[in-house]
Amino acid sequence: MSRLSFTNGAMLAGLAVLVIPILIHLLLRRTRTRLRFSTLQFFIQQDEQSERRRKLRHWLLLATRLLLLAVLVLAFARPYLPNGAIEDPARPRRQVVLVLDRSASLQTGNRWARMMEAVRQSLAELGMDDRVALVVCAANAEVAMSLAPPAKLRPLLDKLEPGFGTSDLAEGLRAALKLLASEPAHLKPAIWVFSDLQRNACQRLRTASLPRDLEVKTWSAGEPDAANFAVQDLVVPVESGAASQVSLVNFSAQDAKEVKMDWLIDGEFISRQSAAVRAGTTTNLGLSLPALSPGWHTAEARIQSQDGLALDDSARLAFQIPDAISVLCVESRPSKRVFEEESFFVVSALNPGQGDSNRISARFKIEKVLPERLTSRLRDQPKEQQLVILPSLRQMPSEAGSILEGFVKNGGGLVIFAGEGIQAGRYSLGWRDLLPAVLERVEDVPLREQAGWHVREYARDHLIFAAFRQPNSGDLALPVFSRRWAMTPVESSQVLARFDDGAPLLVSRTVGAGRVLLVNTSADTRWNDWPKRKTFVPWLHGVANFAAGEAFAEKGRDNSRFLAGMATEIDLGRAAARKPFLLQTPGSAQTMVVADAEGRLPILPGPPGFYSLSETNGRLIRLCAANLPSAESDLAAWTLQEFQQQLAQAASESGTGPAAWVNPELRDREFWRMILTAGLVLLCLEIILANRTFA
Repeated sequence: MSRLSFTNGAMLAGLAVLVIPILIHLLLRRTRTRLRFSTLQFFIQQDEQSERRRKLRHWLLLATRLLLLAVLVLAFARPYLPNGAIEDPARPRRQVVLVLDRSASLQTGNRWARMMEAVRQSLAELGMDDRVALVVCAANAEVAMSLAPPAKLRPLLDKLEPGFGTSDLAEGLRAALKLLASEPAHLKPAIWVFSDLQRNACQRLRTASLPRDLEVKTWSAGEPDAANFAVQDLVVPVESGAASQVSLVNFSAQDAKEVKMDWLIDGEFISRQSAAVRAGTTTNLGLSLPALSPGWHTAEARIQSQDGLALDDSARLAFQIPDAISVLCVESRPSKRVFEEESFFVVSALNPGQGDSNRISARFKIEKVLPERLTSRLRDQPKEQQLVILPSLRQMPSEAGSILEGFVKNGGGLVIFAGEGIQAGRYSLGWRDLLPAVLERVEDVPLREQAGWHVREYARDHLIFAAFRQPNSGDLALPVFSRRWAMTPVESSQVLARFDDGAPLLVSRTVGAGRVLLVNTSADTRWNDWPKRKTFVPWLHGVANFAAGEAFAEKGRDNSRFLAGMATEIDLGRAAARKPFLLQTPGSAQTMVVADAEGRLPILPGPPGFYSLSETNGRLIRLCAANLPSAESDLAAWTLQEFQQQLAQAASESGTGPAAWVNPELRDREFWRMILTAGLVLLCLEIILANRTFA
């Protein structure tokens, strides 16, 4: 049995200071002085009692001071008992917490089978009187079983399978320490880690405060140079004919000369592409998809890979094509050569397949009318149109202002291009309650600024400019403007974009239930070169959707993209509160789910794939896609030596750590904290005795 030891044994020499209180006690002893007095018969007994009490307090004060100094010296010497000194052979010998990784990367090849075999072999080393617990690391670290005999863990291991999300081994280690700290001190603690040591799972190891002397054993199923291909970042714009994009990532150390990838829409094959992907790089592929009918659709990009992890060989996306917006576009100079028409660039941007019968549908359904037909068209069929686009018209029917005002107040949208030929006085007076700004005069670029005006600022968070939130989505500062109107926005309007000198470019106004947008340039290339820039199409789509009161692409993408294995929720709105729905998951039967009081549905996606949500009558209301977290595709793992080095650094940075404070038996048993506590009590006692003794 080990004997008591001291961390700083030299500090015991400080016990010599115990002579100081003794000397003080001797030097301050009260001496007796004889006094003559007539009689002492009434004072002798009382004096003897007082003297005895005074002596007792002096001896107690001396003992307290000696103990206080001794306690302080012992605290600095830091006495401890080695772990072996507190083991009780009659008690269970060991308590082990297994930290088991269940991240998706363990589905590579036979990693999971090899790891579980190692777990069972390790359990065979434990005796019947040992205790074992299990912590599983998936999206969160959870205690699957508290400390119990090893026999109780074996049936649980047979039911475990790898998950589909990421893991954090540091979180698992903290959960294991918490388990050990809550158990009896006579058990010898240990943590056994079973993982593929994927770098992503080990990034936060230094945040795990491990005691320096805690036994940590590690078993790895990973390889430092594991090869893998992955499909990531699938993007499908909802605009008809827009190019879809996907990224192919090579996590291998070797180049891939040819990677074949298939495109599938609504589960049907539509195209195959191939590309060379260099080692450690990403290659982007694009494909222009055919126009799709309104409603929910699925897109999938799938590669033919020979690597061990099949979960990331496909990228999926669920999206919604909204119903087509009916647009009435006024054309003032019709021509057989459509490229000479003033509305040519607008119509081509909103519906590139206008007049093409082979296209299924488009985001915008456009009808061109002459100016004199506008009022009758809106009067006869007002509910069939959602948006009216007006180029710079010289002549407008006299009743056009009132007809358009009624159309907008009832929820319609109006986009006006303030180009050449507009009669400012007539527009400003006749359409005073409709225009977002008062037109004043036409301005040309000053001679000193022959480069023209440019867009300087715009409402980046506005729906109109949603397409430009991502990097490399286009530079709105490139278009050049040569002419414009000097205008003053009305009080109820909002300036959404300005030129580089601060003049308004795009002004919006709400009129009744509808919206009016005034664009301070022409619809063709007479006053600008914007229609020749790639930013014109997404900008005009944003303008048209906002004016028509639509939520554009974001409407169909809300809650449609999930990460496998990561808990999330679908927000259906308050109208769906407490209502039941049918949830279809990949490879499983439909299950009944009920929305909460706010209309939210908590979802825990399992395997990657498509998830559908329907009403109880079978009507589809939402499609969602779950993809593997991109971090799981990089299968490169740490070696056991690298992992142990990180653990050692975490232990050296944490010192004794919070776990050692809660349960000192995780380290050698130390007594300095208890000694300091006793010293504090003795100090308080010394103050009380000193005051009473010398009062």
